[in-house]
Amino acid sequence: MTAECVLDCKDELCEGPIWSKEDHSLYWTDIGARAIRRWNPATGEKVTFDLPETVTALSGRASGGWILATDKGVVLWDPDTDVWQRIHDPEKDLPDNRMNDGKTDRQGRFWAGSMYNNWSPNGENREILLNRGNLYRFDPDGAYKKFESGISYSNTLVWSPDDTIFYFADSFANTIYTYDFDAATGDISNRRDFFDASADPSLGMPDGSEIDAEGYIWNTRYGGGCVVRIAPDGSIDRKIKLPCPRITSAIFGGDDLDTLYIVTAWNGADTAERAEFPLAGSIFAIDPGVRGIPQVPYSG
Repeated sequence: MTAECVLDCKDELCEGPIWSKEDHSLYWTDIGARAIRRWNPATGEKVTFDLPETVTALSGRASGGWILATDKGVVLWDPDTDVWQRIHDPEKDLPDNRMNDGKTDRQGRFWAGSMYNNWSPNGENREILLNRGNLYRFDPDGAYKKFESGISYSNTLVWSPDDTIFYFADSFANTIYTYDFDAATGDISNRRDFFDASADPSLGMPDGSEIDAEGYIWNTRYGGGCVVRIAPDGSIDRKIKLPCPRITSAIFGGDDLDTLYIVTAWNGADTAERAEFPLAGSIFAIDPGVRGIPQVPYSG
């Protein structure tokens, strides 16, 4: 199985890819540029939305527009009117934190994890301070709940096909965790280790993930230059190499959800690494031989 570069865009830090079935397009955020990109694979059209905050994750809304995780909280944004409405600032007492990975569950609730902000106010990288992050659920009625604290680098938010298991990763702990998930209440419990690759430095660390209809996790490996398909029992089923090391997230797309789009980054690379891996920051795709699960919009 080979990953094909389908868009040589060289974005600094691609994250949070979402497939829109309405306009047959892939959306993602370029954290380094404070922008959301939209690309239609059929037409080749690419559009950039410049935004006032650093967006780290996004999900469509059932009523139109988007819900976004940013460096300053959670906002609703309508690209047609450009209305920007902040609905949550759960870490107003933690000004050096920012949101990171986020996704909507199948009941229409938005989840996002935070971390110490590795971007200084002038846009330069700074060292991440550990154990500053938290995990939140944002409900359509305006309430929110914190489930985890002491997280260094929040990533990977996906649910098993039967909605009984929630997966979440702390990248710096190099571990993906599983929890029991109560779909009716939206609560999680009984955290345990699911996939720990710290014994194999060649795999890098876990970044964003997607889950397929068979319940296998497609986990991108930042610094490992690959995507691994992890079986429900925690074993590696497949490993797909990419021609760059900083792999950040993935999403199933296409009208039949039978293409896995993979986003990457060059942020943090020195001059030599950028010369060695000229496709870093581009979008890749594979034919995984399995379909994804339809995404559910935020219902608030």
